[in-house]
Amino acid sequence: MTAVSEAPLILIRAVHIAAVMLAFGAGVFAALVWQRPSVAIAAAMPRGELRAWLLRLAIGSLIVALVTWLLWLGAVAQGMSGLPLGQAVAPGVLGTVVRRTQFGHLWLARLVLAAAVLVIVLLIERRTATPRTNPIRNPLLMIGFAALLMSIAGAGHAVATQGSQDWLHLGADALHLLAAGAWFGALIPLAWALNRGRCEGSAEWLDIAALATENFSAMGVIAMAVIVATGATNAWFLVGGLHALGTTVYGRLLSVKLLLLAAILVLAVINRNVLRPRLLAHSDPIAAMRSLRRNAVAEVILGGAILLIVGALGVTMPAVGAAAAGGSAMMME
Repeated sequence: MTAVSEAPLILIRAVHIAAVMLAFGAGVFAALVWQRPSVAIAAAMPRGELRAWLLRLAIGSLIVALVTWLLWLGAVAQGMSGLPLGQAVAPGVLGTVVRRTQFGHLWLARLVLAAAVLVIVLLIERRTATPRTNPIRNPLLMIGFAALLMSIAGAGHAVATQGSQDWLHLGADALHLLAAGAWFGALIPLAWALNRGRCEGSAEWLDIAALATENFSAMGVIAMAVIVATGATNAWFLVGGLHALGTTVYGRLLSVKLLLLAAILVLAVINRNVLRPRLLAHSDPIAAMRSLRRNAVAEVILGGAILLIVGALGVTMPAVGAAAAGGSAMMME
């Protein structure tokens, strides 16, 4: 594919991954907040609003995920066939891609899974549920969200790994997506809850904001540890050495991603060690929520930039492959 044809696919990949992460994150956030019955009863009214917002977030995210997954197929069909987009999306070409390629098989399976999960969420929305509960955190539904997110690894570089370690690479990529989804997907609901707490200033919203912040902080430490460990594993397979970070396109993109992740980690440390204690101690909680919300929004922006880079990495030759190609070219000369 040319650079021009790759640009839409980069954006499609980034938006699709973000949408699936948000759907998963809505369930993760519900699990973080709906834990203490006494608090839930006391904060029945705000939790009813939060429950409705999380359901809308999950539904909207799944719809975007379905649309972008359809667009992803069209972009891949264009790249494989070399035809103009109008001809590449013809039923015959798309049918060939779906029936005869590994990506096509994955595409069909994930399409069915995404549609099934969306139907379940829509059915949940129609149910009558009390504000004290949130059915979106149903274990089976969370498994569906997680499977939809982790299966994106099948559309990445990990499937090209050869040898006995192919499953290690694919598993690390899937866990990387899951941990990133738990962090990034739940971060936007956290920012929303902090904003509502700051605006309302009520004891109920303060309870929700404090509980969400405390539990998100604990979950975030685990998620970030998994992100770093699985990211290092992926880099071992795809980069090959530190020198490649500055000498290949893939390595330079990855370097920018690492810098953005480092900035996120700095904000996370400030949130956990400085702002969170102020909120939990009720020491000027409105100011603490304002600062936490500002940092959460900054993390969302940085996370969005990382997802764009992830989209680009998915269509860029890994540093290991680029080094091998360069070596082959030198031998031919």
